[in-house]
Amino acid sequence: MSAKKRKARASTLPREATRDPCTIVIFGGDGDLALRMLYPALFKLHVEGELHPETRIIAVDISDMRKGMLWDKAYARLGQLKHIAPADHEWFPFAYRITYVTLDVSSPRADDWQRLQREISENSERTGGNVLFNISLPPHLYRKAVQGIGRHLLSRRQQRGWKRVMIEKPFGENKRSAEKLNSLLKQFFDESEIYRIDHYLGKETVQSILALRFANTVFEQLWDPRIIDYVQITAAEAIGVEGRNWFYDKAGALRDMVPSHLFQILALCAMSTPDSRDAQDIWRKQVEVLNAIQRIKPGDVVRGQYHAGNGMRTYGEDLGQESQTETYVAFRLFVTEGPFANRPIYLRTGKRLPRKLTQVLIAFQRPQNVLMSGLITAPNRLVINIQPEEGLAIRIEEKAPGRALALQPVDMQFDFTQQYPEGMPESYEAILLAALEGNLGFFSGGEQVVRCWALIDPIVTRFRRANGQGKGPEPYAAGTWGPPSPPAWPEWHNPSVEVNSRAGTNRPALSR
Repeated sequence: MSAKKRKARASTLPREATRDPCTIVIFGGDGDLALRMLYPALFKLHVEGELHPETRIIAVDISDMRKGMLWDKAYARLGQLKHIAPADHEWFPFAYRITYVTLDVSSPRADDWQRLQREISENSERTGGNVLFNISLPPHLYRKAVQGIGRHLLSRRQQRGWKRVMIEKPFGENKRSAEKLNSLLKQFFDESEIYRIDHYLGKETVQSILALRFANTVFEQLWDPRIIDYVQITAAEAIGVEGRNWFYDKAGALRDMVPSHLFQILALCAMSTPDSRDAQDIWRKQVEVLNAIQRIKPGDVVRGQYHAGNGMRTYGEDLGQESQTETYVAFRLFVTEGPFANRPIYLRTGKRLPRKLTQVLIAFQRPQNVLMSGLITAPNRLVINIQPEEGLAIRIEEKAPGRALALQPVDMQFDFTQQYPEGMPESYEAILLAALEGNLGFFSGGEQVVRCWALIDPIVTRFRRANGQGKGPEPYAAGTWGPPSPPAWPEWHNPSVEVNSRAGTNRPALSR
């Protein structure tokens, strides 16, 4: 790894805790998430020298197979990725870290867990007893996995070595289930040992929001409700359900994206200054934001479902059956305190929208001075593009060339890919490395997760009641930006992109 890349990695992944050797236990080790995300991320960390030489990986799943079959699956998946080209001299040392254990995590029998216990114990001399459990199972198995870990793998817990658990989203399916899962985890782990995954928090641009806000005086002063006009946060996907039918039709756009991704981004953008960089202090400020959100009124929620359009099928056809599940949701909310106090905040997410885009847009009020009265062509805006074209852009007004005093908007842009051509870590690389280092800053707190669910539970109830009354989601054509917005949303507009003709890349757009 180049010195330049090491410097970039060090700046984004602070090593305040020692990265020790450990055993990584992946429950769901033969599943789609592990093959698609975890093994590629672990392989890259291995190649870059970020994994301790003694670190071992135990894949756990219900399938009855040998580890060589899992190696073949993982290798085949790596070969499909554009950003990874596994060479034999890199692949085989990584593969030899991995072993496989067949286990049904729902089994209450101690005998069924013995082989896994033996594998962990055999590694303990090399790893100092450190274990990182990763639960990448279907959500209905989370509780079974935690119970099994607690009763069979931690029952004779020794003081030697640390034990940590990573658990995938969704963390519960409502407030009550999230509270119960939190309670169960705390029977066996301290809060400092629980790593609740939201992979958006591993994205470089999401982590950069903290640096942008609190390391730059020029931006810190802009987070002020006296000059902010409105905020718009978008998480758009161009794809449909893409093989997630069984989960997505139960969750819908609201529960799939809002309590985890959108509320997390909002909390980072809207929180006041934390007392320190400690994760607990940051979580505390994020909870303050969530507690300050006013009740979301029924008239401030739009839900939709994509129908045929632009050569694409309906959601029901993609699903294989008719459904009243929403594939799009947007709403307006207000917070009572902080830098966004009493300013309209719009959140939107959906599938089969025109393009993939996750973006934060902060629009500022027009200047009130007399000097430029009547000349302002467009208000200032700050856009943070989280994915896929990571960067930020600021629109300002400047004098247009010529003798007359006329103004025109100018976009000032910062492109992560141009600034860091060697690339940035993928979100799961950052998340795994943070867990190995004991860095909770890339994860969600327990109180935070529960509060997110508490905010949307009433909306879920309203959706179900409307479905029962025959009032399902509004249809929108696939490939468009969703159903029409309410007339009471005057600031609402669809995001767009500019194309940089020289680079041939999409950039954040600042015009409506």
